[in-house]
Amino acid sequence: MIILKWSWESFEWSWELILDNKLPDEKLITSVVSCCFYKDNILLTKNSRWWELAWWHIEEWENILQSLHREVKEEVWADIISEKYIWYYKLKPLKAIQRKNWEYYPFPYSYIPFYICECDNIQKYTWEEIFDTKILKLSEIDNFNFINKDSVKLLLKYRLWKNSQ
Repeated sequence: MIILKWSWESFEWSWELILDNKLPDEKLITSVVSCCFYKDNILLTKNSRWWELAWWHIEEWENILQSLHREVKEEVWADIISEKYIWYYKLKPLKAIQRKNWEYYPFPYSYIPFYICECDNIQKYTWEEIFDTKILKLSEIDNFNFINKDSVKLLLKYRLWKNSQ
């Protein structure tokens, strides 16, 4: 079931958030996103463009969960205690999008699974793509601008995070 839709005008694609308890075809999954919770707070990462949830590409040698754990460590500088798959984003580009010199995203669709994670052991790491991290209180969500805010608000509205523990 589609529960959210949006598009980014500066990019040539649109998104749908689809509530489904089964992962889409793994061959069409290119990235993973996670809402990382730490003591009733959310962990955000700052890259060169904006604040966002931990979001990354799956490397060719990784499965989804390996990528999830690696990137949470690199992007929000924390260890995952537990993780749960919630839903996925369906990425719909207007044309084929090149990821690397030799690789393109699956076209006409690719998928991005969304996980919730409980994290601990936050430490400062050096990672060239990450400028900063933030521990955001749940009460501050409405007043802080970050990518995927609507998804996080949906998680909290339906208590998907609390029900997963």
